Amino acid sequence: MTILFALICLFMAVFPRGYWLMQASGYKNPEAHEPSDGTVAFTRVLGVVTLVVLVFIFIPAAIEHDQKPAETTTYQQTREEPEPTPEQTCEKGTFLCLED
Repeated sequence: MTILFALICLFMAVFPRGYWLMQASGYKNPEAHEPSDGTVAFTRVLGVVTLVVLVFIFIPAAIEHDQKPAETTTYQQTREEPEPTPEQTCEKGTFLCLED
């Protein structure tokens, strides 16, 4: 997912008119709806900034997460222990316990 997002950001930075070209076929006169130079520049800047944030924050965090050892549990750790019987939990001298 992160790689796909990085590719979209790279596409925005390198070819900012690309998104408009994908939707231009929906207009009768696409040239009349062409984005302004400011919109193209903003799209390019947004793609570069988002790509930088992605590279310097999310990718190192993902690598660090992958390098941590996974906490594994064995069958014996996940197996439920049976409830203790009254004889196992009873302390001698209490009124509920039978003294030997």
